[in-house]
Amino acid sequence: MTKVEKTNHNRPFMDRRSFLQTSASSVILASVAAGSIRDAAGARASGAPGPEIFFTKDEYLARWGRVQAAMAAAGHENLLVWQRSASAYDRVGDVYWLTNFYTNGTGQDPLNEELDEPWTFAAVAEYLRAERIEGRVAVVGDDVLPGRFDRILRHHTPQIEWVPDESFLEGPQMIKSPRELEAYRTAGTLVTTALTSAMEAMIAGERACEAAARAAAVIMRGGGGFHRISICHGPATMKSPLSYDFYGYNMNAPDAGDLISIWIYGPIFAGYWLDPGRSAVCGRHPTPAQKALVESCAKLVGDMVKAVAPGITARDLGVRWAEIARKGGVGERAGDDLFGHGLSTSFPSFVLPKGDTDIGPFGYKRMKGPLKPGMVLAAEAFQSRPGVGAVGFENNFIVTDTGADLLDKTPMLFW
Repeated sequence: MTKVEKTNHNRPFMDRRSFLQTSASSVILASVAAGSIRDAAGARASGAPGPEIFFTKDEYLARWGRVQAAMAAAGHENLLVWQRSASAYDRVGDVYWLTNFYTNGTGQDPLNEELDEPWTFAAVAEYLRAERIEGRVAVVGDDVLPGRFDRILRHHTPQIEWVPDESFLEGPQMIKSPRELEAYRTAGTLVTTALTSAMEAMIAGERACEAAARAAAVIMRGGGGFHRISICHGPATMKSPLSYDFYGYNMNAPDAGDLISIWIYGPIFAGYWLDPGRSAVCGRHPTPAQKALVESCAKLVGDMVKAVAPGITARDLGVRWAEIARKGGVGERAGDDLFGHGLSTSFPSFVLPKGDTDIGPFGYKRMKGPLKPGMVLAAEAFQSRPGVGAVGFENNFIVTDTGADLLDKTPMLFW
């Protein structure tokens, strides 16, 4: 992968034409032909300029091998992978996972030939023609590809039948490698310290923006990043424990006795997402009703994590969680719920719903198959009481040979 710097309006940007002539571009369009990706992997010279790489070349070769095996099993001869980019972290994980490629910029630059945006999509079409690829081509990222660029691509590829398969990479990404788990444990350490710092700041009565800054500083000093720091407090918690402020936090301080809920989520380290959450009360002196609500919700998540075991199917785990929900009074009020989900370089499109159901929250489908060591998952719960407010908790964990290894170790209770 070669990074070429140009100057435009006094700022650097990625030369897309140069990128599309490197090994990374070959990976974006992968063929199951033997060695098609493996041979391209050596194109980046050692010590060449480019983004920092946490993983070895062998790690990427192993990923591409799993993708090609999955392509063969699914009957996909060719696969095109798109992702969002330009300094945002929403749906950027797939190409990054395959290539360590990520563009800079704002994502709001005017469309023009100088920045090469139209050429990028024409170049993909040129690649397809040069390789004499016709017929069905599977696509990951069809749901985030801008319509204008999609029209350019389709105009230049009349010989191609585009077949969206948005969840295709979730299989190859499901079981994390030892190096990926190392990245996750580093992320867990960072997010634990960050979340604890923000919680303690809000409990002490600091402004939400100051608490967010404390959390952000911890993550950034550790070489990580985040998508959003959600801090909800005071009257707003009567509706939800999640913040609806534009940035996720405001410039106000909680009053003693206010409910507080904080979530930190995003690619915390090396591009891997975590999203733990906690609830507490400012001043550490909850009312009996607040104490009962917070402790009830915390116990739900603790019990959910204890129910995790390698080999258990998502359906059977859902049945266990449904019993935990029933005992904890979940489901009796609007907004009360508990469920789980996957974690990777983005939020996968499956969930672990409670009960024996195929469809979970937000319309996501239930995860297929059994839980296996090396998976990284989440368990979360939400509860509310009229006149008291809404709270929530979430734990992120690695599935191990014996159960669940927590990644976020911020205290569940702060009294």
